[in-house]
Amino acid sequence: MNEKPRRRPNRVFMNQVMINILRSPLHGLMSKDIMVITFAGRKSGDLFSTPVSYLRQGSEVTVLTRSSWWKNVVGGKPVTLTIRGKKYHGVAEAFTQDKQAVEEAMRVFLKEKPANARFYKVNMGPDGTPDPAQVQLAVQNMILVKISLS
Repeated sequence: MNEKPRRRPNRVFMNQVMINILRSPLHGLMSKDIMVITFAGRKSGDLFSTPVSYLRQGSEVTVLTRSSWWKNVVGGKPVTLTIRGKKYHGVAEAFTQDKQAVEEAMRVFLKEKPANARFYKVNMGPDGTPDPAQVQLAVQNMILVKISLS
């Protein structure tokens, strides 16, 4: 018997569903861990939005990503964030070369949001800290984006 291969949902479609939920009164279903970041395309100038996992500490928001949207904020660019149903404006900056900063950000991120460790393939120790060797491996393809809210 031949089985049909399982089709993965289209990423663009799933992102749009998430964005719609995060911008709706139902945002509480996922807005504790996921926000929407809106930015201008570096070539087209068109506005793009994408859902991302985040950590907010006061007026700074940290995002770790493997996707290429970060290229649109190199050099510090204005962004709009939808966090827990509210809009915020800020300036985002991508850190592409400082792997030590990315490692430190991931350690803080995972300490605050340990459930996200599985997405990065990092085990958490009994004391709630991420495995340092696994963090080093995980950040090799990660970009750190810091957003300063205005």
